[in-house]
Amino acid sequence: MIYTEQELTKPESIISQAIEKYPQLNKPQHKSMLNFLLRQDESGNNLINALSSNQPTGGSIEIKLAELAIKTLQNGKLPNELALFVVLSRLLSPLTYDDIQLVWRELQLTEAFNHSPEDAFLSLANSGFLSAEILKEINYFSVSEIVKRKLHVSQEDNRNAHIALANFYTKKVCDVNFNEGNRAKAIQFHLMSAGLDMQSVQMTLSLLPELIEKKMFPDAYDLLKMALEVSESELRLTVMIRLQFASVCLVLNRMLEATEAMEKAIGELDELENMMGAMATRNQLAAIYASNGQMKKARAKFLEIFETQDQLKNISGVAAAASQLGIFLHHTKSDFEAVKYLYVSHLLSSSLEEEEAELHRRNFEGIRMELGEVPFNEIMRSVEEEAEMIVSKYRS
Repeated sequence: MIYTEQELTKPESIISQAIEKYPQLNKPQHKSMLNFLLRQDESGNNLINALSSNQPTGGSIEIKLAELAIKTLQNGKLPNELALFVVLSRLLSPLTYDDIQLVWRELQLTEAFNHSPEDAFLSLANSGFLSAEILKEINYFSVSEIVKRKLHVSQEDNRNAHIALANFYTKKVCDVNFNEGNRAKAIQFHLMSAGLDMQSVQMTLSLLPELIEKKMFPDAYDLLKMALEVSESELRLTVMIRLQFASVCLVLNRMLEATEAMEKAIGELDELENMMGAMATRNQLAAIYASNGQMKKARAKFLEIFETQDQLKNISGVAAAASQLGIFLHHTKSDFEAVKYLYVSHLLSSSLEEEEAELHRRNFEGIRMELGEVPFNEIMRSVEEEAEMIVSKYRS
């Protein structure tokens, strides 16, 4: 049924007629929206006709009402309300009114806008666009979900809103209700939502030391994991983030993620020809595998370190890797292989500085003493020739 202007002469009557026809609208938020629409169309004829015409989107009269309210808000007559509504609709979590005032200051508004958000805020709050909740006796506000889902904004407006919110959170003072981890994740989210991926990565790296110092490792984990998803175009930056991510995973005992990240980082460091970084990461990863009881993986990684140093013809590196591998193999009861590699480091020690050479000689003598003279000599007869062949390439 279409109601005529004569039948509907007062806002209360119009709302009553709407609720009579659609009992689902008999809620405070929906009544507020109806009042808002009536303020824009005092006769009420268009409102009732609009609610009555066509099938409501998704079969819900509440959604139809929200669509009408948003369409009215976007008609150009309420620029302050629309500007505030758009920026608040981008929020991840509710804000206090004081915070909303600070967000308003970050918007790049022209002189056509009222530079105080109070009237716009009250208009939105009284029109069913905002929801309120009380946390620790403080009011927090956010855009109602039913209207947020139906709001469509331009790419430029979306970007500007997220930049304003990123700037707001950058300046926001942390407290018991909003800590450094909350702030960092909010800034990262809004920068990424604005399409500023590299800025979000740089922000992550700048705020990370504070989170680590305060032992906020779960927050650091979340930040770094998200940063990895958007930094892949910059390999040097990616490997830096990945190694920090691995370190945080180790603290959180997320061993699988830590080792997977380090394996990837080694490949990236090799690609960047950062041999020292790759070698250091291999050593750390081998030690992690060993301490975690993953002996097959540890052995493979220690052997990989030795083979890499061997390919580089780095005598000092080969000796250190052979000594390290030999000690590991001895601890895993692989004494034939252990003696072979410790003998390699012993033979190479003659080409090294005295302090370094002495360390390798002590490691070799140590396994001789632990095994005992007779078992040691028996093993030596089996591995001596192979060890000397490995070393021969380094002799002029």
